Order: sequence, then C-alpha cells, then structure tokens
Amino acid sequence: MLYELFYHECLSQKELVERSGIPKQSINKGIKMLQEKNYLICEYNGGDRRVKECYLTKAGIEYAKTKVGPLFDLEDEIIDQMGVKRVEKLTELLEEYSHTLWKLVKEGEKS
Repeated sequence: MLYELFYHECLSQKELVERSGIPKQSINKGIKMLQEKNYLICEYNGGDRRVKECYLTKAGIEYAKTKVGPLFDLEDEIIDQMGVKRVEKLTELLEEYSHTLWKLVKEGEKS
C-alpha cells in the first residue's frame, strides 16, 4: 500500500486492491492502521459516495520513504544494470500478464 500510494499519490480503495493484489479486507485493515497513525487520509470522491480516495499525509510520505525508500534504490540499480528500455518492456509484459490473469479469474468467478 505504501509503495502504491507513494508512487501514485492518490488511489481509491479499489485501485489499491487491484494494484497491490492484496485482499480488500487486508487493504481496509491497513488503511485503518495508517489512518490511526495520521499517515493516511481517505476522502469521498466528489459525488460518488461509494468511492474513497486515499492519499498519504506529509507524515505518511516521510514514513513511506523510510519503508519503501530502499526498494526504490534497488529499482534504480536494476534500471542501471538492465537499461531503461528493457525495464519498460518488462513492465509492459507484466502489466499485460496481470490484466489477462485478472480477466480470466473474473470470468472463472462468473461460471
């Protein structure tokens, strides 16, 4: 969650579930924990009362830096070693894989 919110700044709860692959119940528990520590704020999105958008507070951003900062450093090292174009290609393939996987899972749930 921290990684996704740090990287994307603002995501809905649904987007957090989709991007992280973490179950909705676990995302909700994580949201509550981060809110209690004043690291996260969730607000309703405009007119749709079903959609809450979550974003890190200033303290949350600093906390996220300590937790996911080393991961960003590793990603930078990977990019240096592999090259930007190869990492971009890998990212495209992984996104396609993930999209196809979730599509098939959802189709299987309907059966």
